[in-house]
Amino acid sequence: MTTGARALPARARPIGRPCAVSACDWHQQAIEPLADRQDEPVAAARRAYHAAWLAHFERPDDPACRPVVSVLIPVYNRAGVVVEAIESCLEQTYPAIEIVVIDDGSTDRIADALAPYRSRITLVTQRNAGVSAARNAGARAARGAFLHFLDSDNLLAPECISRKIDAFREIADAELCFSGFDELDADGVPCAVTHTYRPDGGWRCPTTELMRAVAPRYPFIVSAVMLPRWLYLAVGGFEEDLRRYHEDTRLWFTLALRGTKTIALDEALAIKRHRHDSLSHRWRTGSRDATHEVVVLRCAADVIGTPTRWEYVLDYLEPALARPVFASLDPSVRDEHRRLRAAIRACVLERGRSGASALPILMACLLRVRAAAIVLDTAGATARRTRRALEAELRTAIQAADGLAARDLTRWRNAQAGAQRPNPVVRLFLTTAGTDLSQAEHSLTGFEAAVRSAGHQRFTAHWYAFAGLARQLGSARAVALARRIGPLGCIGSTRAVWQFVWPRLRSRLGARSRAWLGHVAAAKPAEVPRGHRPAQR
Repeated sequence: MTTGARALPARARPIGRPCAVSACDWHQQAIEPLADRQDEPVAAARRAYHAAWLAHFERPDDPACRPVVSVLIPVYNRAGVVVEAIESCLEQTYPAIEIVVIDDGSTDRIADALAPYRSRITLVTQRNAGVSAARNAGARAARGAFLHFLDSDNLLAPECISRKIDAFREIADAELCFSGFDELDADGVPCAVTHTYRPDGGWRCPTTELMRAVAPRYPFIVSAVMLPRWLYLAVGGFEEDLRRYHEDTRLWFTLALRGTKTIALDEALAIKRHRHDSLSHRWRTGSRDATHEVVVLRCAADVIGTPTRWEYVLDYLEPALARPVFASLDPSVRDEHRRLRAAIRACVLERGRSGASALPILMACLLRVRAAAIVLDTAGATARRTRRALEAELRTAIQAADGLAARDLTRWRNAQAGAQRPNPVVRLFLTTAGTDLSQAEHSLTGFEAAVRSAGHQRFTAHWYAFAGLARQLGSARAVALARRIGPLGCIGSTRAVWQFVWPRLRSRLGARSRAWLGHVAAAKPAEVPRGHRPAQR
């Protein structure tokens, strides 16, 4: 327990590494280098943050010395529900709260709904610019040491902010705190099936390394997050070109790349309400734009360009290189594809700066692209051109990349040692490579057996990765082995065989034959009509 901190209730115990020194000493050490940087907005905000904690530790019973938490509530045409969100803030057991409501150009007379609360809230108005711009405007107007986010249709539990303040008091060097949340349907009934991930410190929802949480999934909602205001300013806040969807996903990923230390509370302290007019409901029901594709490509480029986070590339590639990302015609998506290809070219040069070889992540990218090719080659000319351009960039980068050295293998072994689900690409390299790729041929026979036992769904992706490794080795034996264990030689699933063969047959068949065989390629075996034969040409 750190000095100046009181014990948390057992059910609200934060999961995280305690600070190495007392909380008071840590804040004192952190504030000293900031004395000469008062003119810098981020440094000034950080100094105010540490000063607020030092004042609280000096006079813990003085209500005026508690760190202020600014709750940001962006609203657009939600006069009926934003009042309930404000009420949930006013019911907080922690008194030092500032409520900042940002009216993003509403047209539903929201000022009348907020009139009874004008003395208890800070109201910011702006022209409609999207939720990201609204939150950024609220952060600029806020005066608190902390920012807590709250969507206008969600609610906070009465002890939400108090629990998080206690957590930051106990783990002084934490930079983000989130909690679990409950979900209600449109009628206010608790959802019978929830996809909430309770923080437990394991692979499902780790809390000491934010990147490990956000790479494969996003286990928390924006209304469950509280963080220091200086940190929000340091990363630039939400990206304002993301007006409606996935802006929070992008912020968590940006924070994770910088190594943000995270704690979590293992109880539901926020309430997410599913409404038919909410942005999340519109996205789930198909009323969406290209924002999802833009975000996953932007995050993929960033993590590929950050060698210290390369082990997380493998967890992020599956959503980043899925079919919708390739098939989109939106100009912004094409721009992000170009940025991703530039990041791939640049990562080859990272050996000199980081001492690591980019070969494993390049092979992982190629694995995902080649695994998606069977479906993508039937998805239209745009998807084919985009995939082929990315694949060509990857092949060029692989040829230019340095081979694996002993320190690379040690790094990847250590990364996999703490993983609950070892990545098959990493397992491939660790199985086939010795201290250098040139020594890998002795493991080829063992890898053939491992590939054959991988299961039909994963076999094709494993084989493509192995074929790329064989080419990198420049070994005639490896290439011959790759051909011998190719997809048509090992895949036992009729559907998988059709998916492999179909793109190569469609140009030679008539229209009715293409329609029927396309149904076979896409359907489950039970869905294929029995006894049906395509018409003869």
